[in-house]
Amino acid sequence: SAEMLDRLNAELAREDNQIVETEQSADNLAEVLDDLTAELKATKRQRIRDIMKHPENEETLGDLYDEMEAELQSKINGLNHQIELLSNKRNTIIEVNRTAKTALEVFDDLLHKPKMERNDLELMIDKITVYEDHLEVHLQSDIDALLQSTREENVVNFNSGIGNSEKCRIVQRSRNQKDKVFDVNVISGGDPLEIYTDRDGEVIFKKYSPMGEMGAVSAELAEALARTAGMSCAICDRDAVIAAAGGVKKDILERSISSELEQLMERRECYERGADEQPEVLVSSQDGCAVVAEAPIITDGDVSGCVAFVSEKEDEKADEVLLKLCQSAAQFLSKRIAV
Repeated sequence: SAEMLDRLNAELAREDNQIVETEQSADNLAEVLDDLTAELKATKRQRIRDIMKHPENEETLGDLYDEMEAELQSKINGLNHQIELLSNKRNTIIEVNRTAKTALEVFDDLLHKPKMERNDLELMIDKITVYEDHLEVHLQSDIDALLQSTREENVVNFNSGIGNSEKCRIVQRSRNQKDKVFDVNVISGGDPLEIYTDRDGEVIFKKYSPMGEMGAVSAELAEALARTAGMSCAICDRDAVIAAAGGVKKDILERSISSELEQLMERRECYERGADEQPEVLVSSQDGCAVVAEAPIITDGDVSGCVAFVSEKEDEKADEVLLKLCQSAAQFLSKRIAV
């Protein structure tokens, strides 16, 4: 009990840093939320101005602005959800630590009492079984679990430093037995999964990609975009290029996306090559194709992938038309996934 209190006190000492980091993250998201809210208001005002200037195109403009406003609203909903989660996390950190400290202090006081009373024993003991030669004292389940907890954080046979690996190999060793080798696909928190069972009763977890279900539609859309823009097009999920068209199709199709493109999607940002001194972003680290224009595919506040125009030419720059095509295609796929 005393050892656990020491460990809990050390955790409480780190609590302030954890709360500050959580609040900073919430403040950063709130700033982005304010920007998106302002952008949504500006878009609504621009819709009115454009319709007043071109009343003959009211229906077309209405459809375009509906898509743009729906995407912005989806981003806003996603950010509100993330801010709520951070708030819950902060409150949970405080509540759990306080509750644990109170429980352990009560338990510690009971253990150091010179004489226990009946009520004290009832707090700790579930039942006592009497045998001819001995007694068995059964503690309350939560106290028994508390006493059996250990310092070990990694109770599985996983080597350290593999948490961010897509695939890894684990060797389990034991005395006088042959080593067991396991090939493991590491799944990160928040990854959507499909669960299967085989005939022997084994459970199989497989990463699920909503974009993967859109393979045929994505391929047709990529072909249409490449013909319209006269430039190679790639449609990606969170891990790889699932559809491509144009001259570099064979070089990028089914390749894992680069970490730079993955980070770009995580930031939920549109990208234009050469704009505002943006750094070069490769489609995949295994080829020399660079992203010229890109728009993320956002469904129900989550990033599902992206639509991008790509080129091997170093001087190829983006323009507003390419970016609008990416955004329109991303919105189209987003709505198909949601359905």
